[in-house]
Amino acid sequence: MSNQMDLLSQSSAFNPAKLSGGEVFWRDHQKWLEGCGYMLRDRYMPNWKPSWLDTKKEWYACEDGQTPMVRSRVVLVSLATGRS
Repeated sequence: MSNQMDLLSQSSAFNPAKLSGGEVFWRDHQKWLEGCGYMLRDRYMPNWKPSWLDTKKEWYACEDGQTPMVRSRVVLVSLATGRS
């Protein structure tokens, strides 16, 4: 029983270096959005690597370490105007 509990706690642990299911959706649609004139944060780029890895920075001090608090809200920036 304890092995199952260990696996459950590991699988549900927060890890800012991994995209959540909702974030994977946005990553997978980033190229399409760019083609429509919008850009997502670096965190949602197809080849994203967390900026704090291999540095002395803490994940929470980096822009790409911030995960959305509301799953359905993602900020798009217009490539034409630079505004969200």
